[in-house]
Amino acid sequence: ASKAYLAATALEEGADELDMVINIGALKDRDYHTVGQEIDAIAALKQEYRFILKVIIETAFLSVEELAELIILINQTEADFVKTSTGFGPRGASLEDIANIIKHKRPSLKIKASGGIRDLDLALAMIEAGADRLGTSSAGQLLADYQARP
Repeated sequence: ASKAYLAATALEEGADELDMVINIGALKDRDYHTVGQEIDAIAALKQEYRFILKVIIETAFLSVEELAELIILINQTEADFVKTSTGFGPRGASLEDIANIIKHKRPSLKIKASGGIRDLDLALAMIEAGADRLGTSSAGQLLADYQARP
């Protein structure tokens, strides 16, 4: 309930995109009901507000099986994006993560590859692999490197 309250407050203040982190403890306990319920509680705010909902899944902490099960669960919600990382985990997005997400996601669910994307080759590889957006603190350098390419 507190995540939904904070989300509603942010939307009331004018936010048009929300990032929410899944309950990793519940996921690890295979409590998919709780994980889905938290996503649904925030997605329910779409009845009152127009916004993009990004669900952060922290791929660094998930097994391949947990990732597949989680994406299948997120497919059943009104999430717009799945985001790979907050940037505070042990690693960011990997090309393998993107491939595994694509294997299980619904067509309308977009991917934001986030965390650890600091060089142009990796950024371009993430896009080529199917990422719709990139989350990086190196955007300025990536753009400069891209513009400098022949």
